[in-house]
Amino acid sequence: QFGDRLWKLAQPSVELDCPMNADRESEGLFRSLMIAPLVGSILVLLVGSILVLLLPVVILIVIGYFLYGLILQFVIWFSWCSRNITVLMVTSDSPNWQEYIETDLLPQLPKSTVVLNWSERRTWKTLSLSVLAFRYFGGQSEFNPLIVVFRPFRWARTFRLWQAFKDYKHGKTKTLELLEGRIFKELAISRPVVRHE
Repeated sequence: QFGDRLWKLAQPSVELDCPMNADRESEGLFRSLMIAPLVGSILVLLVGSILVLLLPVVILIVIGYFLYGLILQFVIWFSWCSRNITVLMVTSDSPNWQEYIETDLLPQLPKSTVVLNWSERRTWKTLSLSVLAFRYFGGQSEFNPLIVVFRPFRWARTFRLWQAFKDYKHGKTKTLELLEGRIFKELAISRPVVRHE
Protein backbone atom coordinates (compact mmCIF):
# COMPACT_ATOMS: atom_id res chain seq x y z
CA GLN A 1 0.00 0.00 0.00
CA PHE A 2 2.81 2.37 0.77
CA GLY A 3 4.27 1.70 -2.62
CA ASP A 4 0.94 2.42 -4.29
CA ARG A 5 0.71 5.76 -2.53
CA LEU A 6 4.17 6.72 -3.67
CA TRP A 7 3.24 5.78 -7.25
CA LYS A 8 0.11 7.98 -7.10
CA LEU A 9 2.09 10.88 -5.66
CA ALA A 10 4.56 10.61 -8.50
CA GLN A 11 1.89 10.78 -11.19
CA PRO A 12 1.17 14.56 -10.96
CA SER A 13 4.84 15.39 -11.15
CA VAL A 14 5.11 13.48 -14.46
CA GLU A 15 2.06 15.24 -15.78
CA LEU A 16 3.52 18.57 -14.79
CA ASP A 17 6.83 17.78 -16.50
CA CYS A 18 5.24 17.17 -19.90
CA PRO A 19 4.08 20.78 -20.50
CA MET A 20 7.49 22.05 -19.41
CA ASN A 21 9.24 19.79 -21.92
CA ALA A 22 6.85 20.91 -24.65
CA ASP A 23 7.53 24.55 -23.79
CA ARG A 24 11.26 23.97 -24.05
CA GLU A 25 10.89 22.28 -27.44
CA SER A 26 8.71 25.14 -28.65
CA GLU A 27 11.23 27.67 -27.41
CA GLY A 28 14.07 25.84 -29.22
CA LEU A 29 12.05 25.69 -32.45
CA PHE A 30 11.20 29.39 -32.14
CA ARG A 31 14.87 30.27 -31.72
CA SER A 32 15.80 28.16 -34.75
CA LEU A 33 13.16 29.91 -36.83
CA MET A 34 14.48 33.30 -35.69
CA ILE A 35 18.15 32.46 -36.31
CA ALA A 36 17.71 30.96 -39.81
CA PRO A 37 16.59 34.23 -41.51
CA LEU A 38 19.35 36.12 -39.68
CA VAL A 39 22.02 33.72 -40.96
CA GLY A 40 20.54 33.93 -44.46
CA SER A 41 20.61 37.73 -44.37
CA ILE A 42 24.23 37.73 -43.22
CA LEU A 43 25.22 35.37 -46.05
CA VAL A 44 23.41 37.49 -48.65
CA LEU A 45 25.08 40.62 -47.29
CA LEU A 46 28.49 38.92 -47.33
CA VAL A 47 28.12 37.63 -50.91
CA GLY A 48 26.81 40.99 -52.07
CA SER A 49 29.79 42.77 -50.52
CA ILE A 50 32.22 40.39 -52.24
CA LEU A 51 30.51 40.94 -55.61
CA VAL A 52 30.63 44.71 -55.16
CA LEU A 53 34.36 44.50 -54.41
CA LEU A 54 35.05 42.17 -57.37
CA LEU A 55 32.96 44.07 -59.93
CA PRO A 56 35.52 46.86 -60.53
CA VAL A 57 38.26 44.23 -60.91
CA VAL A 58 36.20 42.29 -63.47
CA ILE A 59 35.44 45.50 -65.38
CA LEU A 60 39.15 46.39 -65.45
CA ILE A 61 40.04 42.91 -66.73
CA VAL A 62 37.45 43.13 -69.52
CA ILE A 63 38.61 46.62 -70.52
CA GLY A 64 42.26 45.54 -70.40
CA TYR A 65 41.52 42.49 -72.57
CA PHE A 66 39.72 44.64 -75.14
CA LEU A 67 42.50 47.24 -75.18
CA TYR A 68 45.11 44.51 -75.65
CA GLY A 69 43.17 43.19 -78.64
CA LEU A 70 42.86 46.68 -80.08
CA ILE A 71 46.60 47.35 -79.74
CA LEU A 72 47.34 43.95 -81.26
CA GLN A 73 45.14 44.75 -84.22
CA PHE A 74 46.79 48.14 -84.72
CA VAL A 75 50.15 46.38 -84.89
CA ILE A 76 48.77 43.85 -87.38
CA TRP A 77 47.19 46.57 -89.52
CA PHE A 78 50.44 48.48 -89.83
CA SER A 79 52.82 45.53 -89.82
CA TRP A 80 50.92 42.94 -91.86
CA CYS A 81 48.12 44.63 -93.77
CA SER A 82 50.49 47.31 -95.06
CA ARG A 83 52.41 44.42 -96.70
CA ASN A 84 49.22 42.76 -97.95
CA ILE A 85 49.29 40.05 -95.27
CA THR A 86 45.63 39.60 -94.35
CA VAL A 87 45.21 35.93 -93.45
CA LEU A 88 46.42 33.82 -90.54
CA MET A 89 45.78 30.10 -90.80
CA VAL A 90 46.24 27.54 -88.05
CA THR A 91 46.28 23.87 -89.01
CA SER A 92 47.94 20.63 -87.94
CA ASP A 93 49.07 17.24 -89.20
CA SER A 94 45.73 15.63 -88.45
CA PRO A 95 44.64 13.18 -91.18
CA ASN A 96 41.12 14.57 -90.83
CA TRP A 97 42.05 17.74 -92.71
CA GLN A 98 45.77 17.98 -93.51
CA GLU A 99 45.56 16.72 -97.11
CA TYR A 100 42.43 18.71 -97.89
CA ILE A 101 43.88 21.95 -96.54
CA GLU A 102 47.24 21.52 -98.28
CA THR A 103 45.79 20.58 -101.69
CA ASP A 104 42.42 22.36 -101.83
CA LEU A 105 42.04 25.19 -99.35
CA LEU A 106 45.49 26.69 -98.83
CA PRO A 107 46.29 27.13 -102.56
CA GLN A 108 43.20 29.33 -102.90
CA LEU A 109 44.18 31.62 -100.06
CA PRO A 110 46.50 34.60 -100.67
CA LYS A 111 50.14 33.61 -101.12
CA SER A 112 51.02 35.89 -98.22
CA THR A 113 48.95 33.78 -95.81
CA VAL A 114 50.74 33.17 -92.51
CA VAL A 115 50.48 29.50 -91.51
CA LEU A 116 50.97 28.07 -88.04
CA ASN A 117 51.17 24.32 -87.55
CA TRP A 118 49.63 23.32 -84.22
CA SER A 119 51.55 20.03 -84.33
CA GLU A 120 54.79 22.04 -84.25
CA ARG A 121 53.71 24.46 -81.51
CA ARG A 122 56.74 23.55 -79.36
CA THR A 123 58.89 25.39 -81.89
CA TRP A 124 56.73 28.52 -81.95
CA LYS A 125 58.18 31.82 -80.82
CA THR A 126 55.89 32.84 -77.98
CA LEU A 127 56.07 36.58 -78.63
CA SER A 128 55.88 36.44 -82.42
CA LEU A 129 53.02 38.44 -83.92
CA SER A 130 51.42 35.36 -85.49
CA VAL A 131 51.38 33.45 -82.21
CA LEU A 132 50.05 36.44 -80.24
CA ALA A 133 47.31 36.90 -82.84
CA PHE A 134 46.40 33.23 -82.69
CA ARG A 135 46.30 33.19 -78.88
CA TYR A 136 43.97 36.20 -78.83
CA PHE A 137 41.64 35.53 -81.76
CA GLY A 138 41.76 31.73 -81.59
CA GLY A 139 40.32 31.46 -78.11
CA GLN A 140 40.13 28.25 -76.12
CA SER A 141 37.80 26.06 -78.20
CA GLU A 142 37.73 24.77 -81.80
CA PHE A 143 40.90 26.70 -82.61
CA ASN A 144 42.34 24.09 -84.97
CA PRO A 145 41.99 24.36 -87.88
CA LEU A 146 41.19 28.05 -87.98
CA ILE A 147 41.43 31.06 -90.28
CA VAL A 148 41.61 34.69 -89.14
CA VAL A 149 41.06 37.44 -91.71
CA PHE A 150 42.42 40.94 -91.03
CA ARG A 151 41.25 44.13 -92.71
CA PRO A 152 42.63 47.61 -91.97
CA PHE A 153 40.55 49.41 -89.33
CA ARG A 154 38.09 46.52 -89.03
CA TRP A 155 37.89 43.97 -86.24
CA ALA A 156 39.37 40.63 -87.28
CA ARG A 157 37.03 37.84 -88.32
CA THR A 158 37.67 34.32 -87.08
CA PHE A 159 36.49 31.24 -88.97
CA ARG A 160 36.59 27.95 -87.07
CA LEU A 161 36.81 24.88 -89.28
CA TRP A 162 36.90 22.08 -86.71
CA GLN A 163 33.17 21.28 -86.79
CA ALA A 164 33.05 21.65 -90.58
CA PHE A 165 35.80 19.06 -91.04
CA LYS A 166 34.18 16.80 -88.47
CA ASP A 167 31.01 16.82 -90.59
CA TYR A 168 33.07 16.43 -93.77
CA LYS A 169 34.70 13.30 -92.36
CA HIS A 170 31.21 11.77 -92.03
CA GLY A 171 30.23 12.65 -95.58
CA LYS A 172 28.42 15.92 -94.75
CA THR A 173 30.07 18.51 -97.03
CA LYS A 174 27.51 21.31 -96.70
CA THR A 175 28.96 22.87 -93.55
CA LEU A 176 32.45 23.10 -95.05
CA GLU A 177 31.14 24.46 -98.35
CA LEU A 178 29.17 27.21 -96.60
CA LEU A 179 32.11 28.13 -94.38
CA GLU A 180 34.50 28.28 -97.34
CA GLY A 181 31.99 30.49 -99.13
CA ARG A 182 32.01 32.92 -96.19
CA ILE A 183 35.82 32.91 -96.07
CA PHE A 184 36.23 33.59 -99.80
CA LYS A 185 33.55 36.26 -99.67
CA GLU A 186 35.44 37.99 -96.86
CA LEU A 187 38.59 37.78 -98.95
CA ALA A 188 36.76 38.90 -102.09
CA ILE A 189 37.77 35.70 -103.88
CA SER A 190 35.12 34.72 -106.40
CA ARG A 191 36.69 31.67 -107.99
CA PRO A 192 35.03 28.36 -107.14
CA VAL A 193 36.44 25.93 -104.62
CA VAL A 194 38.38 23.08 -106.19
CA ARG A 195 37.38 19.78 -104.61
CA HIS A 196 39.99 17.21 -103.79
CA GLU A 197 39.08 13.61 -104.75
